[in-house]
Amino acid sequence: MKKWVCQVCGYIYEGENPPEECPVCHVGAEKFEELKGEMDPEKRKDLIFQMQQILVDDAAVLIDGYYNSSMIYSKKVGSAHIHTADYYWLSTEITPAE
Repeated sequence: MKKWVCQVCGYIYEGENPPEECPVCHVGAEKFEELKGEMDPEKRKDLIFQMQQILVDDAAVLIDGYYNSSMIYSKKVGSAHIHTADYYWLSTEITPAE
């Protein structure tokens, strides 16, 4: 069974062909792309390198948010702040996964 992902909203559909319309965002079948898998370790390593290079070339930024974060500390602790997100800048210092 093939898997198809909507390029607009990320909905994943299983079937031989993409659906005529996305049930979530209502775009047409042309907005679906087939998800493919690769199990060969060397090919997977190459794919990981390619994905990392795309992120570096596009100067991508990843932000992980923590919506319900809290920090508890005693009054003896000062200047302790928790931020609602971690910010990661991807640069050319990134190396491919081993």
